[in-house]
Amino acid sequence: MTCPICQSQNEKYAQFCRNCGAKLYHQQQNVCPTCQTPNESHARFCKKCRTKLYYQQQKTLEKKLQKQARYNRIGSLLFSSLYKSIMTLLIFAFIACGIYALIAIIGNN
Repeated sequence: MTCPICQSQNEKYAQFCRNCGAKLYHQQQNVCPTCQTPNESHARFCKKCRTKLYYQQQKTLEKKLQKQARYNRIGSLLFSSLYKSIMTLLIFAFIACGIYALIAIIGNN
């Protein structure tokens, strides 16, 4: 399945894109609510009875997916920078404790 946001290929039944993390909606055929005829996903009117289909709702869904992917990318960037900051502080704390222990051992001798 192709991601509607970043256009990367994903497994057939994947729930989220492996590249950008966007939620994947598996394309369903645009079924006419009146005569139940399957139409192409981009069709605006039914090919059998001319009933107006829900093309506009699909456009709204695509915009919502793009917005969601943008927020997902921002959230992952914030999380990764926060993680790096915490790990850096822990490393410095560990080094400081080691130096303090060495000074205490040397001071006792």
